[in-house]
Amino acid sequence: MRTTDIQRARDFVHREGRVLERRILEATFDGGPAEPVAEALRGYRNTDGGFGYGLEPDKRTPESQPLDVEVAWQSLDWTGLVPADLVEPACEYLTSVGTGVSCVTATVREHPHAPHWSDASDEASLNPTAGLAGYLWKWAVDHPWRTAATEFCWSAVNDGASIEAHTASGLLRFLEHVPDRERASAIVDALRSQLPTMGWLHYRAGADGYGVSPLQLVPTPANPWRDLFPTDILNGHLDAVEKTQAADGGWNITWPTIGPAAISEWRGRLTLQNLLVLRAYGRLG
Repeated sequence: MRTTDIQRARDFVHREGRVLERRILEATFDGGPAEPVAEALRGYRNTDGGFGYGLEPDKRTPESQPLDVEVAWQSLDWTGLVPADLVEPACEYLTSVGTGVSCVTATVREHPHAPHWSDASDEASLNPTAGLAGYLWKWAVDHPWRTAATEFCWSAVNDGASIEAHTASGLLRFLEHVPDRERASAIVDALRSQLPTMGWLHYRAGADGYGVSPLQLVPTPANPWRDLFPTDILNGHLDAVEKTQAADGGWNITWPTIGPAAISEWRGRLTLQNLLVLRAYGRLG
């Protein structure tokens, strides 16, 4: 990626992104402190320990949502932070929801939300339960919810839960860090043959419309599941990321959301995420 294109992307995040994404950019690319990332996240925190207020921009419900916890923890993970006051209370919130959680609860329908959240329900699922538990295993946070969520995930997989690309992304994080390595490897091997036709996964670059990239499943070449995708598949997606940078320096989203504010917020986060992935794979020089 050309230096001018990198700078255009950085300028876009500072121009259009939220304070959160700007702070993450400073911490991950400019050697800035990580604590301001935690401070930005505290503005989205609720008294129940969870996160809300549109931290995941496709809905504006102030109530805590499991998906907003995942976005918060992803932000922390990008910067290497594990502050107890943003992790342990969130575990208490997740405990109040259940051993397994849904992406968003039915309360999102009471506030502005994107079309894909119109059928929101409280039914527990692997997405985002597995991804959340994966962070806790990665960070060695020994909370009772982690134990309960882990059992939920094993049970859901054994019962033949549907694995589409969003679910696979969190599940692979869980399987990367959960202690039972033999069981984790067996599940990954079973997933391997499903990937070329997996729902919502744009296995090959260049597909139209919304879809999940393999780069979201293996965001760094050091990922232990890197060999799930041939090198030419990953290189094709990396090439596509570089080619689809917009004239304003950011990247466009490919799904309908609430309005201009949500579009800008998502574009800022997507641009930051693309910069992190391109750097991990050596595309920023």
